[in-house]
Amino acid sequence: MAIWQRAKQVIEPRAHLLPLLFGVAWLVVYWLRFPHNYTISDPWLYAYHAHLVAAGTFFKTLSVPNVFAQRFGVLLPVALVYALFGVTPETTALVPLLAGLTILFVIWRVLPKAAALPGVICTLTCVPFLRGTTELFPDLIASALMMISVLMLSRRLDAPDSRSAQLLRAGIGVLAWFAAVLAKETACWALPVWAGALLVDAWRRRGPVLKWFHAPALLFGGLLSLGYLWFCAHFFGDALSRLHGIEELTGRHTWAIHKPAQLATRLTSGAAHFFWDEYGLLLVAAVPGLLLLRDKLRIWAFYTATTVLCYWFGSTSLSSYQPLPTSWRMTLPCAPGFCIAAGYSFYWVACRVGRWLWAPLYPLLLVSTSALAVLIMGPKVIAEQRTWRIFPDLDAMALVKREIQSHPAVHYLLISAEQRTGEFAAAYFGFSPPANVTLVYVGVLDAELLARADAALLIVDPRHARHDRNLSYAPQVRALRLPPLFHRGNVWVFKADDLARLGALRARRQ
Repeated sequence: MAIWQRAKQVIEPRAHLLPLLFGVAWLVVYWLRFPHNYTISDPWLYAYHAHLVAAGTFFKTLSVPNVFAQRFGVLLPVALVYALFGVTPETTALVPLLAGLTILFVIWRVLPKAAALPGVICTLTCVPFLRGTTELFPDLIASALMMISVLMLSRRLDAPDSRSAQLLRAGIGVLAWFAAVLAKETACWALPVWAGALLVDAWRRRGPVLKWFHAPALLFGGLLSLGYLWFCAHFFGDALSRLHGIEELTGRHTWAIHKPAQLATRLTSGAAHFFWDEYGLLLVAAVPGLLLLRDKLRIWAFYTATTVLCYWFGSTSLSSYQPLPTSWRMTLPCAPGFCIAAGYSFYWVACRVGRWLWAPLYPLLLVSTSALAVLIMGPKVIAEQRTWRIFPDLDAMALVKREIQSHPAVHYLLISAEQRTGEFAAAYFGFSPPANVTLVYVGVLDAELLARADAALLIVDPRHARHDRNLSYAPQVRALRLPPLFHRGNVWVFKADDLARLGALRARRQ
């Protein structure tokens, strides 16, 4: 009996950690099970630019980088990971995982201890959130930093007379927000929350909070902004280079809206259907939860409403009205707020039913509502996992790498039938191919390159040409009837020792 009492004394104070530990373990396992690969689109570009930062050649290679190359909130942490662990599909997606774990921690931290379990469950069954942890996009990284910023803002009323605590909160909050802006421009969606808090504190005459939190936050934010403008002016020749880069892309995106009817649909039923398709039954719990959040949590209701409205009606441009596309990752700043509200909603129901029936049933009811959340939203997670595909790219490149390493004295021409297949090969070699390898796309293959090589490996993966403006030369490569070293699905690797045969490939290309 004494042992049981002692164990109870040790376990009970730490019981609130169990949902967090469960959530961390589950998210890490989910991430490890995901078939990581190099995504040849935006994630590839971010990975390439992060490699340039890690290698110290960013400014030499990109004298005037585009807006995507200026997202240092993504590039710097990924570059640090590359410097420590090298370039692999897993290290490329490690920062999004850390962002997801950060969001999970903040959700667990802000909810009442008894609401932590349903809050964690709602987070782990939110499909857009889970997707965001598996690929290198800036949205989840910015969302995690926004959450830290708003968390510091929400704590400003705790010990308001403590100068050091207030200064620390203000510093962390502003720095997190600034880092989020460096990751993606949608971090500006947090500004109305900060402005609203400032107005409320001024209205209620909270002198110490205004003096030791808001004033330092405004000063620190102004200094960071001026420093960033100087940085852009010094290195890129234009203090507003990022804003001008965004404006240059206006109307040129594949998702740009040009017809009034399309715009009307996007701003009404299109966005509504999209939120339902992506978040589904989570919204059924989140919407009432936003109204139920108690005083200290109402800032998260305001945050959630602000991010939803900014996504729904905001514009990506100042020169013309262009709302964001209906893409799952564009709404990721909204997802943590949905999870907080939904978790609190399940907790509220368990509290009320427990009081109505019998108080000792409350813990059982809380676990039951969490299990109900799993039953309701779990099938969507299972459906998401069924969309996972294991592509043979990595196996093909592993064979290519073995072939090249086994013949270090041979100068190989690594020829890709698609432009993006060549980009995949570059990423596989950590963007630094061996000295005896030259990467080239069939579309720019010439006689000089052939003359300098001893042998050629030709890689075909038509999947990479799906969204590529350049052609796939897969039919022309296969027509050479070279001996295949690898074939699985649509992926082929051919070897050519007689480079004269590739002259026919150039002729067919023309």
